[in-house]
Amino acid sequence: MDGATRTSPWGAAGNTKHYDFENGDKIDGASDVIQGKKVFPGTTAASSSPITFDISAGTLNLSQAFGVGGAASATATMTGGEINIADDNYADTGFIVRSNGTFNFGGGVVNLAEQQEADFLIETGGVFNWTTGSTGVFNWTGGDRTSRLTTLASSMTIAGSAATAADFNIAYDSGVTTMTLPEPATMSLLALGGLAMLRRRRS
Repeated sequence: MDGATRTSPWGAAGNTKHYDFENGDKIDGASDVIQGKKVFPGTTAASSSPITFDISAGTLNLSQAFGVGGAASATATMTGGEINIADDNYADTGFIVRSNGTFNFGGGVVNLAEQQEADFLIETGGVFNWTTGSTGVFNWTGGDRTSRLTTLASSMTIAGSAATAADFNIAYDSGVTTMTLPEPATMSLLALGGLAMLRRRRS
C-alpha cells in the first residue's frame, strides 16, 4: 500500500505482529494506534528499495523494540505523536538505528523503558538526526542514563551536522533521563554568555 495512510485500529490490543512498513506508510492521525511487539521499517523488506515512514501523530505502543533499517535502507521521520517501548526483558535492542537507517527527530516523544544501556544503539553508518528547531523529547526510564546518552550524542547529528553532548539538554530526574535540544532562546543566551567570557579574558 505505497503512500497509504493506515488508520486506527492498526493493531488490536495484545497483537503480537511484527510490523514491517511499506514505502510511504504514515501514522498521522491522533487516533492512530499500533499495539504490538516490534516496528522495524526496512528490516525484512523484500525489496532493496529505500523505505520512508512518517510519524506526525498517533501512538506506537511496543512491547519489545523500534528499529530503522536492515534488509532495506529506511528513513523514519518523526514530527509528532509518541513511541512507547516497554521493557519485557527481551533480547532485542529497544531502540536501534541500523547502519543503513536514518531517524529524523523533529517532534513528538520517544519513551524507552529498558534496563540495559545497550538497549539504545546507533550502528556505525546509522543516522539519528535532530532537525532544526526540533521539539522532540527522548525519555529513558529504568535508571540514570546520562552517561550513555552523553556518549550517544557524539553519534547524532543536528540538521545534518555532527553533534556533541554540549548541544543537548540531558538530565536525570525521578527515574527518567531526558534528552532534548535547547530552545533557540536558550542557545542565544548561551552564545552571548560565551562571548561575554571571551571579552573578559581578553580585557
